[in-house]
Amino acid sequence: EVTPEVLKKGIHRNLRNAIAHVYFTYLEEKQKMQFWDMLPDKNQYSMKPVELHYKEFSRYVAEINIFVEIYGFIVLLIVAFEDIAKRQKRQRH
Repeated sequence: EVTPEVLKKGIHRNLRNAIAHVYFTYLEEKQKMQFWDMLPDKNQYSMKPVELHYKEFSRYVAEINIFVEIYGFIVLLIVAFEDIAKRQKRQRH
């Protein structure tokens, strides 16, 4: 079970999926966001509903964003290095 305490340890895959697949709602009476994640082929929870205040939620989203930016930058570097290697190989031939 994924609880806010587990999310604090850096397990964000399910939260990212909940956002991407619109598995969230705003609980106005509690002033919290509720997130859950589903296994699409089994129609079961992969993360049971977790309620987070905006400050908790925004911190996790900021961490997810940093990870995505770093990952995207690394992929961009890999593509650039592959392109450089291909160009150098063509120049040699």
